[in-house]
Amino acid sequence: MALVTKHAIVAVAVLTVVGGVGMATMGTIGGSMDAAPTDALVGEEEPLSVATADETTGVGASTTAVVEATLRNDADRERVRTVSLELRGEGDDAVRATREREVTVPADGSADISFEIPADEVGPGTWDYTVVVDTQSADGPSTAAEGTVTFDPATYALDGRAVGSADGAVADNAERDRPSVLPGDEVDVIATVENGGDFDGEPAVRLLFDRNRDGEFSSEEAVTTKYPAVSAGTEAELRFNVSTVGLEPGTYRYRIVAEGESIEGSFDVLAPARFTVENTSEQAGSSGGANVSANVTGNATDDANATVDTNATASVNESSDAPTNATESALAADPADVLHGENATLSVRVRNHGEVAGERTVALVAPDGTLTAARRVSLAGGENDTLSFVVDTGDLDRGNYTYTAVVSNASVNVSSTAEIASTTAGNSSTATGNESVAGDRNASVAALLNESEDEAELQLRVRDAQFEVISYSLQGPDRMTLDDELTASARVRNVGDADGTRTVRFVVDLDGDDEPEGYNVTTRVTLVPGEETRIAFADVSRDTLSAGADRSLSEDDMLGTHIYGIESDGTSATDVVVIERPYYGGTSAGGSSDSNSESASDDGDESDDPVSLDEITQEKYNRDYDEVSGETKRQVEEIHERQPFAEGLKLVDVLTREEIARERYGVDVEPWEDFEFTALDVGLQQEIEAEFDAQFETEAGDRIESWDEIARAVHGSDYESLSAEQKADVRERYRDQFDEWNGDSAD
Repeated sequence: MALVTKHAIVAVAVLTVVGGVGMATMGTIGGSMDAAPTDALVGEEEPLSVATADETTGVGASTTAVVEATLRNDADRERVRTVSLELRGEGDDAVRATREREVTVPADGSADISFEIPADEVGPGTWDYTVVVDTQSADGPSTAAEGTVTFDPATYALDGRAVGSADGAVADNAERDRPSVLPGDEVDVIATVENGGDFDGEPAVRLLFDRNRDGEFSSEEAVTTKYPAVSAGTEAELRFNVSTVGLEPGTYRYRIVAEGESIEGSFDVLAPARFTVENTSEQAGSSGGANVSANVTGNATDDANATVDTNATASVNESSDAPTNATESALAADPADVLHGENATLSVRVRNHGEVAGERTVALVAPDGTLTAARRVSLAGGENDTLSFVVDTGDLDRGNYTYTAVVSNASVNVSSTAEIASTTAGNSSTATGNESVAGDRNASVAALLNESEDEAELQLRVRDAQFEVISYSLQGPDRMTLDDELTASARVRNVGDADGTRTVRFVVDLDGDDEPEGYNVTTRVTLVPGEETRIAFADVSRDTLSAGADRSLSEDDMLGTHIYGIESDGTSATDVVVIERPYYGGTSAGGSSDSNSESASDDGDESDDPVSLDEITQEKYNRDYDEVSGETKRQVEEIHERQPFAEGLKLVDVLTREEIARERYGVDVEPWEDFEFTALDVGLQQEIEAEFDAQFETEAGDRIESWDEIARAVHGSDYESLSAEQKADVRERYRDQFDEWNGDSAD
């Protein structure tokens, strides 16, 4: 509102009038002019004056303009006069409203008078007003003062802000220029509407929300419209609730609109904490491993009060330059590869892909489902840590193991002594005693898996030597006397994947329980993986066994039928021996049971005399020649025909092609199965054939020629230079070499 006094005019005869104006506190003064009092004398009476007054007032809820004046009577008697206010539209001569007062002014005194102009009575616009004093003279009323008053319509100014529930939930929130929330939370948009006009109002205040982030605010994106009552010159605060259910993380804009005015703002929907775990294990053990900076040892207890030993070591080490791509797949890390008894380090990288801090339990679950170790990890948005577990392999057998690293919202209790070092702020801690990972002692592995957010498999390979006594390789007597000394041997192979030294024992069942016992007749053998050797125990007598039994064995202990053999690492080769009293009337009751032997020797017969078919089958299969299958007979016959053996080889050392394939090259064929030599890869066939031929001094009976040998003999060229038809001919001739002995077998 603006109220302006244009001028003041002296009143009639005896009155001196000074005009003045005032305004309501809601309004705005456009200007004012004070008129100096002017005296006019009529007759002998003292003049009556009107003085200006600069006062403001507010009446009611809307704006009211007040025009005020003071009448001064300098005469010695009181005067009564009529004072009126006339109101006209700006530039309009017609009087729109009139206010009138009867004023009594005491002798030599003054009287105040005021006129109110309520805005809601006249409406918005500019109005001319005139203060008129009836002078009671022939000249008529006198204009004491005149001016203008302007009433402004209700006008609105907007201000607004958003308040997010996640404000302060991120480490760098102080640097953010927008409020933030988590998906699903509500954003409070607070609008302030200020009425700068002279009239009360109820503006339509509407909130628009660019939900689809296309940069536009459509009417379909209106959240709601509110109609606050805003008095003239006051302000009102409105609160709008914006749901973020279903919104993807990102920045969203809003607009507040009221009566043609608008303001905009924005807020962030933050990605919630989302943890992943990935395998970062490297080769450990003897080949080196990750540094361990913290230990976690103790027990994990579930709700059934089952206690799981957890001799594990854990460290939390942040890798500051680790990638942060949320779609990064788990690393294809090599399995932790250690020797049995060494510590294996299993490492995982735990990453928070969200924008806000979070806390999770990271647990290592053993292949049998038991809890190995657990650690509570706190990470700010975008951070990652590496957690390393050290597993003692002393109780693990040779083989491959799959551990599972679980990052879970569940919690477990770990009784531990822990020192955790991390460069991540907030993760450094030292705890001694019963450390509650999350305060819930009832959490179990099942609960961890139930609330699993991510899992990663960690492979552990435990290498160890594994000795196998080849079951059919035992050589020894099947009959002897009390006076004889027993000599037995068997082939022992390291079928494991590490060098190793093992104890090989001679065993015999003397107590009749069908379980051969050891009598401290042992030897230590060292083999590399795949290596094989024959181990012999010579001169085993009753005295030898008595020394191992810590008592003197009697003849009755020794006499009879006994199982004996050689064992190591739980495998054995056994046979039966009959021990009799010596016969002194002729030849000894001892000796070989090979009644069909054409040539026998106590020491293996290293003479040039050929060994018989029976001797070969007895040595290899503990059977007579007539008792073996047709396939086996053909293999035995070939060895028999190829004699003499290469220098230094004994019958026990000579192998058939099938034995070479199985024992030297790992071909999966059991002794009782048919052996299809030509089904093998040609290159492998020729390697096996070369080893077979090397066991004999001559090439007599060497029926197997390579493709190149046949190609040169038949076509005069190497195999690769032949035509397709010639190559097919060579392959057919090669296969024909095996027709004679590659038939069916029937044991």
